[in-house]
Amino acid sequence: MPFRFWPLSRLSPLPPSHKGQALVEVALIFPIFLLVIFGVMQLGHIAAVTILVNHATFEVARIGAISSVGFVPGREVSCASARIDLEKMGTVAREIFDPLPGRLDEPIEHQKVRTLNDPEVSRPNCDLVVTLRYRMPLVFPFVNLILAQPPHGGYDEDVGMYRTIVGESRMPLEVPIWY
Repeated sequence: MPFRFWPLSRLSPLPPSHKGQALVEVALIFPIFLLVIFGVMQLGHIAAVTILVNHATFEVARIGAISSVGFVPGREVSCASARIDLEKMGTVAREIFDPLPGRLDEPIEHQKVRTLNDPEVSRPNCDLVVTLRYRMPLVFPFVNLILAQPPHGGYDEDVGMYRTIVGESRMPLEVPIWY
């Protein structure tokens, strides 16, 4: 008995009216699936850059607090008398962020904040509060349209679609012991 080929329509378990159903279902679900996958990957990328920005902010604040000058022996120490070396802080920040594809917003925001009085030496303590803003490029499609919305994101000629990551760190100003 010779082998006979059956028409494909006879092998399908679906009735003729349901033949394109699987293709339509995949076409509807696939973009949502991609949005979820790219969203998870982009959020992981944002988390990694957030950690980097926070550590960089801590390092820049440390450099600024250690390199502060302006305290005069014999005069009362005040937050206003401390001079912060912004050039040194900017150099450290650029060394950290220049190899990365995004852009650091300059100048670096900083402020000197008076804290509690030190009872041992009867003088106020001061903290240096440093804020860094980094424009991180969004690299995954679809999700960048959602995450780049103002006020936390946008479009920049140099960076493309970006999300602003903000790091803030507080560091006590180093006052020499003879004050």
